[in-house]
Amino acid sequence: MEFSLCCQMMGNQDEWMKYELMAIQRSSHLRVIGGGLLTTVKLAQSLAYMKLCLGNLPLSIQLGYRAHEMCVCLKKPKLDYLVLCMLFKALFLSIRYQDCVQVLSWLEQLAVVEETIIGMACFFSYCLELLLYVGFSFKSFKECLEFIQRNEKNCILMSQNSIMLGLYSSLAIWFARLQQWGNFKEPFEKARRLLRRTSTSFFATSGFCRFLECEILMLRKHIEEKPELVRETRTKTLKEWWFTAKGPMEDLWLKAAPDFPKWKIGMTEKDFPEIHKTKYLLRVPALDINNPFPEPEIPDV
Repeated sequence: MEFSLCCQMMGNQDEWMKYELMAIQRSSHLRVIGGGLLTTVKLAQSLAYMKLCLGNLPLSIQLGYRAHEMCVCLKKPKLDYLVLCMLFKALFLSIRYQDCVQVLSWLEQLAVVEETIIGMACFFSYCLELLLYVGFSFKSFKECLEFIQRNEKNCILMSQNSIMLGLYSSLAIWFARLQQWGNFKEPFEKARRLLRRTSTSFFATSGFCRFLECEILMLRKHIEEKPELVRETRTKTLKEWWFTAKGPMEDLWLKAAPDFPKWKIGMTEKDFPEIHKTKYLLRVPALDINNPFPEPEIPDV
């Protein structure tokens, strides 16, 4: 399965499908007890990850739930932690927020019982993801911030570049959205220093994307503060991104922060009928789409 994943990452479709099929066929001969069952769990976990990378979210979720059930039966918390992290991402991308909350509760319980700092870091990273991109809280921003400040010097956590990149970038995004630029600088700089040290992976991609949003928010600030310099940055990117909408859109995320509605275990989407209204809307400087960079008017002499 590891070689199959390597082939998948390299874009060699024939090879990855060949070895994936071989692994599945071999697993059918395993005895569903002891080591054979553990091998089956690892196969399900690997397949769930590969399907997640390919964007096959329904299959990844199905495999993830099966792997979680087997991890619980076998009492394999370390493997279960990997499964739950993967399952959360698949559910989050599928907009299944009720199930996301359930998986988060399992992950928190597992991390507390096993006293794993990496598990807790992933848990708080996902809590921040819900705050930033969905608009409800499972843990408040204050709790997330306190966890990071309390544990950022932990030697185990310091070795997890992709997790820390996501955590620091999330803090920077929060402060940037709220225009708290004094608080923004420190987590942004810490995230920037981690960029080159972070290996590429599916989970690291989330941290890279959050850091990119930080830079976009900084660019917006630059344009708002110095509109006279916009003409000097007439790049293709700006021409594609910045345009005038038909009318201003009210950003209820900013109005809700930091006191977002709390989603508790047992609640359903019916308890949040207007949850979509608290999603963040990136406000950008208004430019005329037909003439985004007009020439300055020369006064009559």
